[in-house]
Amino acid sequence: MKYSLLMIDFDGTICDTQPAILHALTTVAGKYCESMPDRETMLKISTGGLPLNQSMYSLIQNGSEKIISEAVDFYRATYSETSHKNETLF
Repeated sequence: MKYSLLMIDFDGTICDTQPAILHALTTVAGKYCESMPDRETMLKISTGGLPLNQSMYSLIQNGSEKIISEAVDFYRATYSETSHKNETLF
């Protein structure tokens, strides 16, 4: 049988991305949160499976739509710039 598509689940299957996700969330929290959430809260947000904008609403209490949008962009930029330093292949 000839296949035309190969799909691979990278995040959490081939590579441990949790440290990179936590680093990016911590960086966002440092910029946008009044106080740093505890590690348990950060882990819950990072493993909740919510879309990124909903995760930012969980992280940034009472954030406006504009702030959440900025935080999503900042998270993506931070993750993109630093993930290679914080990810490990299984």
